[in-house]
Amino acid sequence: MLKPIHRKPQGYVLLLTVILLLALSMISIKFFSANLNDSKIAGYNRDAEESFQLAESALNLIYGGFIYDADLDPNPGPDNQGVINLDDTLPLPSPYMFIVTTSDKIEQTTPSILQRIADGEARASNGNVAGARVLPTETTLLLTDLFNNTNAPLIFTPGNTGLQQHKNGHWNDFSASDGKAAAWIEITRDAFQVNRLYLFAQTMAQVGKSKSYLQRYIGEYSDVLGSNVWALTEANPNPGAQP
Repeated sequence: MLKPIHRKPQGYVLLLTVILLLALSMISIKFFSANLNDSKIAGYNRDAEESFQLAESALNLIYGGFIYDADLDPNPGPDNQGVINLDDTLPLPSPYMFIVTTSDKIEQTTPSILQRIADGEARASNGNVAGARVLPTETTLLLTDLFNNTNAPLIFTPGNTGLQQHKNGHWNDFSASDGKAAAWIEITRDAFQVNRLYLFAQTMAQVGKSKSYLQRYIGEYSDVLGSNVWALTEANPNPGAQP
């Protein structure tokens, strides 16, 4: 007489298979997520490096051009030969020059526009700029605030032969993915000598979502721009201080 064959329950095999599949799925998801994050970080780092290099190039261009008699604005003649009337400062001789003031005179003794823009861009908080005048109360600005009917920063984009200047157009007209830079000059006065001015080149560059900000001291001027160009003490945080 044949005896019936008793098989052991096989349900645990299916359960084990499901557990293994879930584990493999979690490992795969974690692996691809890590790769995606690494790719994003690499992309951010690449854009940050490129934006810094672009900002540095624009800064060197406006600095060197201004020192060596370049004509970067639409006005005829070298930009550093423009005249400033200290009693009635506005309008400034070049449309890419700005001051922080509550009046028509140069009041500020330290540059601050670049920091205002860096703060504003980080917080997406804009402000009001009238011509070349930035009110001291406007503590956060977007770069686009500097573009108005009479004044605007210089715009540069990378090209096959170096930076290309665009004398017409707005910041928003150019693609961030291709890279772009804006450059301008902020003018401050000496804290003690009324007819002594200081000029600072300032730039912001953007590649993708990465933005870089740089500033460089250009030189010291008397009340007539171009009569006393001093490209000295650019590393001095207080240009008016005597050694």
